[in-house]
Amino acid sequence: MKIFFKIFKIFLQSVVFLFLFLSVLIVVTSKTNLLAGIKSFVVLTGSMEPALPAGSVVFIRPSGTYRTGDVISFENSSGMTVTHRIVASSNGYIRTAGDANNTPDSELLVPADILGKAGFSLPLFGRLAIFTKSPAGFIGMLVVPALFFIAWQIFEIIREVQKLTEKRILSRLGISPS
Repeated sequence: MKIFFKIFKIFLQSVVFLFLFLSVLIVVTSKTNLLAGIKSFVVLTGSMEPALPAGSVVFIRPSGTYRTGDVISFENSSGMTVTHRIVASSNGYIRTAGDANNTPDSELLVPADILGKAGFSLPLFGRLAIFTKSPAGFIGMLVVPALFFIAWQIFEIIREVQKLTEKRILSRLGISPS
């Protein structure tokens, strides 16, 4: 039974650590591109389904070349960041469209308009990212797990100190610890 709890503890700590790491990665890359030029955006619509479902986080990175079939992010004339696929390219102009859209986008792009090429995405993490940006979400998704992790580590330290103290007392009394 002890081995089960030890495995469960390691699993739970790994999940909490991974979740905290991904949350910090998403928050940092959504605000800046200081991590190797990587920037993240939340996919708000279903225009790229099934490749990028609504609520996904897509991570982009600037690239020297953009080809037909690449998923890219760009800022449209309304100032919104859009993530769509390149469907055509000619004479230095790029045409994009969402995978789920019947028609291509009306705006033509030049390579300078492109923020970057999609490298990978995390489905559903965008919903968590949006939630964590709210005060309740920040407390619920970042602060509470962090406090839980810290409390767990303090509990483990206290248990180890108790074991060491017990061993010292038993050795002073001349009793061998079992």
